[in-house]
Amino acid sequence: MAWSVQRKPEMTCLIPPSFRHGNRVGWLSLLLLCLVLTAGCSRTRIAYNFSDWFLLHRIDHYFDLTREQERFLSARVSALQAWHRQHELPRLVAALGELERRYQDGLSAEDIEWVWAQQATFWQRLIARGLPDFAEFLTMLQPEQIRHLQNRFQNGGGWLVKQAALDEAELARDHGEWLREVLEDWYGGLDADQAASLPGELRADAGWVKLRLANRHRFQQNFLELVQAGGSPDGLHQRLSLWLQHPETRWLPGFEERLEARRRQWQRWMVRVDAMMSPAQRRHALERIRGYRLDFETLVEEG
Repeated sequence: MAWSVQRKPEMTCLIPPSFRHGNRVGWLSLLLLCLVLTAGCSRTRIAYNFSDWFLLHRIDHYFDLTREQERFLSARVSALQAWHRQHELPRLVAALGELERRYQDGLSAEDIEWVWAQQATFWQRLIARGLPDFAEFLTMLQPEQIRHLQNRFQNGGGWLVKQAALDEAELARDHGEWLREVLEDWYGGLDADQAASLPGELRADAGWVKLRLANRHRFQQNFLELVQAGGSPDGLHQRLSLWLQHPETRWLPGFEERLEARRRQWQRWMVRVDAMMSPAQRRHALERIRGYRLDFETLVEEG
């Protein structure tokens, strides 16, 4: 399941697979591999238990489901959630436990690489499990539903659209405010000196925002063409799998290089910021990780 409610997913998922694939994407929050939350731990279990409903709601938003399609997807999404609860949540608990161990001495570049590798693995398993059912659903679409999808793409807003409309000063201010908000939430607040001396690697980049938005439009157009072409469930599954395994084949020229450069900027920035924090602030971050782990342990115990 994916519960995406962040204002700016780029930071808060440590650049998750969905962002690397050129689509939309808590910082150090490994639990966000399959469940993206900004709520506190006390709400994690409620959010997870309603994630099937949320996913259906998002699919309906883009496709305007018929009753038959809704029944089909409801059963398949419920089965996917049951599989995830049984097989993936225990793995997620173990990964969060490992993240706790790694973070005892602060954050390193190797830790971030480990998190990204874990994210990719969780993402791949989720896609492998859910994609056949989604491909079968796509064969049920009517022409008016494809037009509905096209209209959603053409008239969709979102964070990237808003960011692309800002001038450089507005973008810099918005980006800086967001970074401080994330850090204050994660570390339990920043003192004045810390807020004033945050590393500058991640300054706002209007060109990168516009390139990401253009790449998203490319992704949407390619997906629309795939849906319009139709085919059998097996054929659609094969094409979607190839696309998701090698998204760079669909990216705009220059996107992969800019993405990797930005990824390294994030890595350097996160390590430098964490080194600035006091022991109390790091304990606050560690408690956040531990709280998420305990919440997911409870979900596993609930079965």
